[in-house]
Amino acid sequence: MELFTLSEEKALLFHRAIMGLVRQHPNLLVRARHEVENQRRRDPEQQSVWDYWAALLDKPFKELASVILADTPDGGLLRAHSPLGAALTAGERNAVWRRIGLMQFFRHYLIAVDDLELAPHEQATITGLNEDTLIEWRVTGPGEMPKQVLESLKQIVALHKSLEGMSERSEVRRRWLRTNSEALNGVPMDLLAGGKIVLVIDSLAGAVRSTLNPLDMRATDLSGIRQS
Repeated sequence: MELFTLSEEKALLFHRAIMGLVRQHPNLLVRARHEVENQRRRDPEQQSVWDYWAALLDKPFKELASVILADTPDGGLLRAHSPLGAALTAGERNAVWRRIGLMQFFRHYLIAVDDLELAPHEQATITGLNEDTLIEWRVTGPGEMPKQVLESLKQIVALHKSLEGMSERSEVRRRWLRTNSEALNGVPMDLLAGGKIVLVIDSLAGAVRSTLNPLDMRATDLSGIRQS
């Protein structure tokens, strides 16, 4: 695959996924160094780029990843003329695309938890995932995800979508989560922490009518509330 045929966004995502594989496949960087020399012969007009890559591949991993994933002209140039894609085995390439799919989904999850201001420890309680894992995935993206974990994260995304239907305002959604609901007989956030996220989603429409104050009601189009 020629990486320069990818959009910049896809090339960045592709390289983020590859960086996630390097620790499990350390000889990938060795193969990438060989590929740089192959590229020198195929495309001698880009010698300065291949020199840049050769020097970079000898750097510590954190420095290598930082430069390759940087939102800079140099980062974009390196990604557009990358030896890493050609250095992948068939199995590694499949792993990269699986990782990309999970990363794309996890981006929706991050949008949800950031909008709802769910702290890492709250996310860990709701999902059952280790807090450190969630923090690491925010940077690297998930490489593997058991079905049970995936379903747990999907529920949070579904909750967020339902709350977006309730109101366009983030502060309204956040306040609803942390305010006692007569319809739910408790604070939605406490119910989420207690493993009752399905109950919260299923009861959302009735719950918001009971808990929104008059100011919220005027600012919210209740006809937009969706049943999950």
